[in-house]
Amino acid sequence: MRAGELTTLSQNPFSQGYEPLVNVYNYLILRERPIIDRLLPKTDDLEIIDSRTIAQFWNEGEGRILTEKARRSLTEPLGNRTGETYRISVILPNDSGFFKQVENGMKAAAERLRKENATVTIVLPEELKRGDNSAATTRRYIEKEVAAGAHAVVTPIFEKELVGYVNELLASGIPVATYNSEPIGLRAMLDTVFRNSDFILQASQTLAANSVESMEATRQISATMEKIVAGTSAQVEKLASTGKVVADLLGNVDQTTLKFDRIMSTADET
Repeated sequence: MRAGELTTLSQNPFSQGYEPLVNVYNYLILRERPIIDRLLPKTDDLEIIDSRTIAQFWNEGEGRILTEKARRSLTEPLGNRTGETYRISVILPNDSGFFKQVENGMKAAAERLRKENATVTIVLPEELKRGDNSAATTRRYIEKEVAAGAHAVVTPIFEKELVGYVNELLASGIPVATYNSEPIGLRAMLDTVFRNSDFILQASQTLAANSVESMEATRQISATMEKIVAGTSAQVEKLASTGKVVADLLGNVDQTTLKFDRIMSTADET
């Protein structure tokens, strides 16, 4: 502060518009639930903005600029080999200020997903623009999009009453991704940490169980191979023994033939 510098943590509004759309599309392709339910930036993705670097991050006419480093950290959509055409609807509460940059991220995602045969519909309700962020209003617009054939929905949640409806959509097979809903307060952050810790514990237990199973399978395979080697060795020994018997037999035949020749020679002389 005395040096004239102030450090704060800022959001990436472009990413908030881009990431939910691409990730919910990837879910439509794989149908695999994300490992973690909150996608937060890694610490090594954080960038420092100061008087010397502000031109790299901010333009007076456009606002926040996405740096090349930030672009590299964006999620890549999976290739669509299903042959299906997917429609994703996203609710945008405003198209000015902070949410203008969120909209830019949505439009970039829409352009990228178009190459994968997926269309993005950005819905901008007038009621939300006027400040009516109620669960009832948001739900009404989501219901319209689902009725129109949306395969997935992206929406902010401004009131907890909307959570029940979101769960209903999930139960009906419509995936929902949210944005601008980072943990608020210490309790929410701790809850996120604890739930992710539980996942890590379960994953560790599964890995340990799989390791034990793999070790047992390896032991059984090793035992089987030992039996095969032992059997092969026994057969080789038998072949060697058989070869000696055949050699002895051939030797006896040679001796018998020699004796027979001598007898026949004696008979001729007589």
